[in-house]
Amino acid sequence: MKKLTITLSILCFVVILAAFNPITPLEVSKEEIHSKMLNSINYFKSAKGNFVYSDNTGIEYTVDYHVKTKNNPSSVVTMNDHGEKSTQSFNEKSSLIIDHEKEVYNELAVPQNFSKEMWAHLEKEDKKPKARYQKENGEKVYVHYVDPTQMGIAQDSLYPQSIAMGFLEDYDQWEITDVLSKENGGLHNLDTVVIEGTLNDYYQKKHSAKTFKLWVSKDTGILLNYEEYNDIGDVVISQITKSIKLNQNVKDRIAVPAVPKNYKKTEIC
Repeated sequence: MKKLTITLSILCFVVILAAFNPITPLEVSKEEIHSKMLNSINYFKSAKGNFVYSDNTGIEYTVDYHVKTKNNPSSVVTMNDHGEKSTQSFNEKSSLIIDHEKEVYNELAVPQNFSKEMWAHLEKEDKKPKARYQKENGEKVYVHYVDPTQMGIAQDSLYPQSIAMGFLEDYDQWEITDVLSKENGGLHNLDTVVIEGTLNDYYQKKHSAKTFKLWVSKDTGILLNYEEYNDIGDVVISQITKSIKLNQNVKDRIAVPAVPKNYKKTEIC
């Protein structure tokens, strides 16, 4: 009887503690997560990590990135496609592309105040999703905003405005199926929104897929993972983040990689 009394006392204590410390479920609206994805570059200061893209045609490549968004925006992004590596980097002084397979590079000077002016322009843009869908001469136009970091292919994860515009345009064709806290299933220690939906006719034909699933960082709009599926549910396209660290200290700017001495400068890489 004494043991039962102690057990009941502990249970009552837990119930009372839970009453004073309720677990509030994470909530997010469709428009909120859509807007975050369209404007993700506004919601983080730096990102370092990598992701793998693959599809059922045999295409597979890894993208490693290190990006700083404000106060001397800069980026270094390396793509490895079956051993063929290329690196693109950017800071306020130069834009550099290195093709390690061909052992050539191309470097251009960046105009003074280029990134500052790009950020000034971006800050004025309308953040609402409806601003991205316009018409010109009767034709629908998808409006892409500038990228002050010039991060290139890393945009597919860090600044996924193209996927957000194309996949999430029709709110009747997708649902938020889960919101995972970083303590309970969120990817890479980030609160994660899970979205599932049906692709529009354009993407169904272009990608030979019918449905999709996205895993999105709730606070930044960064696209962590996504998959597209065919009629029988097989994955035909996927992009999976292997690692990501946000807002780590970057003292000034991300250093531009050195060009190997034997590489030749060329006009086009």
